[in-house]
Parts: sequence; structure tokens; C-alpha cells
Amino acid sequence: MKTEGEDAWGSYLKLCGMGGTYGYFETLKRAGIPMPLEPENVKELAAFVEEQAAKLQNF
Repeated sequence: MKTEGEDAWGSYLKLCGMGGTYGYFETLKRAGIPMPLEPENVKELAAFVEEQAAKLQNF
């Protein structure tokens, strides 16, 4: 999961640069952003959220 740095910013800029040229899923694919509802991506996101929540609890 891209969360910070040049990789995430580059994906975001690529996404913005397409500005409505393609449909939602094609835009994500071309920007290199994972499909949000694919089971493996949902699992990865859930694990990331749990990890971040645990860090906050320990803060």
C-alpha cells in the first residue's frame, strides 16, 4: 500500500491528470492505484487500519 512519499504523490498526480478522460476503474488502473473493492485490497486496507489504530492506542 502506498501511503507516503513520491510513489503515492506520483499516483495522485497521474490520477488528477486524467481528469475525467476514462471511467472510474480504468482511471485507477492507469494511475497504478489498486481497485478498492477487490478482496485482497480490502484485507490489506483493513490490516493497515488496524495497525494504525493500535499505534494510536499506544500513543
